[in-house]
Amino acid sequence: MLKRPSLTLFACMLIIAASGLIKIYLNAVDELEKADAFFDQKDFAQAATHYERSIRWHLPGSGLQDRAAEGLWEVASNHEAAGDHERALNDYRLLRSAFYSVRSFYTPGQKWIDRCNEKIAGLMALNPPYSEADKAKSFEQRDRKSTRLNSSHTDISRMPSSA
Repeated sequence: MLKRPSLTLFACMLIIAASGLIKIYLNAVDELEKADAFFDQKDFAQAATHYERSIRWHLPGSGLQDRAAEGLWEVASNHEAAGDHERALNDYRLLRSAFYSVRSFYTPGQKWIDRCNEKIAGLMALNPPYSEADKAKSFEQRDRKSTRLNSSHTDISRMPSSA
């Protein structure tokens, strides 16, 4: 007699879990379709919003998040190519934050996050310097990417020797 209630409970839990996964998948597809439609209409602000929403409906292995990330990357690249660096910067930050918002024991979309970090650093370096110290620096010195890649110092442990 005990097997039946536990089997029924297991079946109910399985149905609930499957329903949740289906809902996540369908919402991600819906947001991706809306984003593509707005992109085709050249409404890039709405497209970016829906691409970001699609990424946030994260379902590992579905491939939908990469498609949405590609779309949002294209929106940001279009803004950057048009010289609208502020919008491009916002779009790259939106893409990065979408993946950060769905992380748990691992961070999905790490390659997208890394690509966004490179673009954000370059676009931030294009901004006028804020302080007197920054005003004395060249573009290359303000560009964190080139500073990091051309750095001559080695990694130093931040752990105090007394620890």
